[in-house]
Amino acid sequence: MAEGKNLEWWLAENGTTTGPFSTEPKMSKPFQRKGHHITYVHLTPIQRWDLKMVAHAKLLCLLLLALTVAGCDGRITDPALEVSQINDETEAAQQEIMHDFKEMQNEIDADLLDMQNEIAAEANEYDRKMAEIGQEISMSGRQHRAQESTRISKESESTTPIKRDEAIVTSEQMKKVAVLNEQEDDQNPSLPFKHVDVREHIRDLNDVDKKVRISACKKIAELGPAGADSIKALIERVNDDEADVRNAAVTALAEIGPIAKSAVPTIVDVIASERLNYTAFDSLYKIGDDEALVKLTMHEQAQMRKWGVRELAKRAHGKVLIEVLSNTILDEDQDVRTLSLDTLNKLTFARDPIPAAPTVPALITLIKRPESTNAWDVHKRSAIWILARFGARAKAAVPTLVKYLDEPFYRDAAMTAIGSMGSDAKSAVPKLIILIEGGKLSFTSLKTAILAAGGIGPDAKSAVPAILDAAGINQEVECIYAFGEIGPGSEPAIPYLLRILNKYRNDERMANTIVHSLAQVGEPSIDPLIDLLASEESSLAGHAETALIEIGPNVVPTILEGLLSQEPDARISRSSVLAGIAEKDFGTIANQLDTFAAMLDDGHYKVRLNALTILKHYETVPVIVRAKVEKAKDDPESKQVRELATTVLDKWADRQ
Repeated sequence: MAEGKNLEWWLAENGTTTGPFSTEPKMSKPFQRKGHHITYVHLTPIQRWDLKMVAHAKLLCLLLLALTVAGCDGRITDPALEVSQINDETEAAQQEIMHDFKEMQNEIDADLLDMQNEIAAEANEYDRKMAEIGQEISMSGRQHRAQESTRISKESESTTPIKRDEAIVTSEQMKKVAVLNEQEDDQNPSLPFKHVDVREHIRDLNDVDKKVRISACKKIAELGPAGADSIKALIERVNDDEADVRNAAVTALAEIGPIAKSAVPTIVDVIASERLNYTAFDSLYKIGDDEALVKLTMHEQAQMRKWGVRELAKRAHGKVLIEVLSNTILDEDQDVRTLSLDTLNKLTFARDPIPAAPTVPALITLIKRPESTNAWDVHKRSAIWILARFGARAKAAVPTLVKYLDEPFYRDAAMTAIGSMGSDAKSAVPKLIILIEGGKLSFTSLKTAILAAGGIGPDAKSAVPAILDAAGINQEVECIYAFGEIGPGSEPAIPYLLRILNKYRNDERMANTIVHSLAQVGEPSIDPLIDLLASEESSLAGHAETALIEIGPNVVPTILEGLLSQEPDARISRSSVLAGIAEKDFGTIANQLDTFAAMLDDGHYKVRLNALTILKHYETVPVIVRAKVEKAKDDPESKQVRELATTVLDKWADRQ
């Protein structure tokens, strides 16, 4: 050690900053590799010195301190002599420490060099493997990246110098390409970092022991999409001689998912050979979605087509299923047609059939087929029942349906379908009249014929006499419905309806049905209903009020005639009708203010109450009318009148 240089100076020069035992690491040049940024710290000898050496250094300091005070035997000696001896011993100790430090530093440097060489070798191996995997990147990904790089390079040509026909891409542009690559890697399940090494599993797939083959399939299944490299080998195993292996292979392909679509044809063929169990359909759907099941419905084997319809009905979206059913309900195989019609029937029964309307042309084609066998006849009748749910959307079937009215096997279904199509089926009315008048129909068929005429609506008014003649106790509900649907053309049936109303006056449900039909007949019913208001049977009068209110404003002129000169019961009923119409459509009677004000002077409190019910709908009224309402606040007979008068006045006050 140089003269004047002590141990503390040496430690500071070789790695310490604040004293002999504190260190500051010196950074070596960062070690960078593709895809990595690895920083190595160069450690000085003192940093790698273990705790034992630190303890020795402390002991040395204590020894130096002790030697300056006393001799080795503890006696006080000449200070000058002692200092000389201490300096010699200190220099010897320092030289020994320097020797130890150099040996330790050499060992550490050698270890560090070995470590760097080992890491460099591992990095080279990593780069080699990445290069191999990189060759497996999908062509679409390569083309996309190449196109984007070319585009960015071209964008930079106007501002970037060209050298040897290669565009010099700026660092900013390279960042754009890198971002693009990262995004594509996240979206593309077939990129290399998604794959794993499955070579051992592929080798096991060809093992002579079926248990090994099954185990390999299960291990690949656990990998999911990452096992994509094994697709080709798994497809071979789908044709394995062992059923368990075949099923395991199909399950593994299903776990890999849509990227295994190339396996669909093979799986379909093996299903067709009935060499796979029922779970194959689930796997097939996972791999090929609706498209794979649609292929089943187009298979040359009828059984496969049937299975395809069945599986689609379980899993497919409505639109796809409807498109398939449009074809399969016309299938030449009886079982396929049966299943297809049953599926369509379930889709349209007790729910909105509109989404299934695209099947209407196929259904019409089916009912027009010339075949006449038990199977075809049953299927055509089923198709007619389904057509009935589409109403006017199936009007193109009317001519064929009219022909079927002559065939008992199809008649009820055809009449039901005709009745659902409204005026578009008016060409069927003459045939329906013949059937109703013929007296040869069963009770059920006669009901269906009457309902069909009613379903056609006003265009079936020529059938009213035939319906009246055929009306019996077993067809009352159907006749009531038909007369109401035909409307004003059912005027000849009003006496029948009033008679039935009297019969069921205490049956609320039936009475409401009849009242509704009378209201649908409209103006021809007004006078008979007003006459009924004076009935001694309060229930009949009440039903008449309900019917007149439903008819609406057209009854007002007749109601107002003699309103104030009638008997009390008639005045009450007529005023109740006016109050009911005001609640539904006040604007149609608003011009009758004077009449309603005069009703406040009526001698019966119910008439006054109805007058106030109407007056509350006015925004403003003349002073004379307000005065009458003020007077009604002190009505001597009815608390209801007093309360309603107060409410009406408060309402007018709020509006002002």
